[in-house]
Amino acid sequence: SDHYNFAKKGIPAIFYFNGVHADYHRTTDTVEKINFEKMEKEVQMFYDRIPKDSLPYLDSEVELGELVIKPVVNEEQKAIAKQKLEGIMEKIVSGEESFEAMALKYSMDPGSGARGGDLGFAKRGSYVPEFEAAVFSLKEGELSEIIETEYGFHIIKQLER
Repeated sequence: SDHYNFAKKGIPAIFYFNGVHADYHRTTDTVEKINFEKMEKEVQMFYDRIPKDSLPYLDSEVELGELVIKPVVNEEQKAIAKQKLEGIMEKIVSGEESFEAMALKYSMDPGSGARGGDLGFAKRGSYVPEFEAAVFSLKEGELSEIIETEYGFHIIKQLER
């Protein structure tokens, strides 16, 4: 590598290998390489000391769509709204209608409904717990079961991770 060639000429060279900092340097007539295994262990020990809840989430931002029906608060109205959403879900799953078309037609969410259910990208912590648990468990293109939150019943579609 260029770093090795620089070191052979006596010019210090610094580089990163698998996230581990190392450098080549000239010692008498040979080029000596820093021990990567030792450095790798030191880096791993450093990260192992960081509390797990302080480490960033991988795949912590997703783009999704939603279809929302907000029922009236009594149990009878909730059951009617959920039954309506089950019928909508059947049409989406069977391929009779697309998620986007059904969201445009039926979603009561004032923002995403007009965009075919598209909520855009969001990070963890953006939604109520029931909604977020479903959102981050879905694979791209997958539909959730019907989720109930304080805002109503939802069908969630993972659009992109």
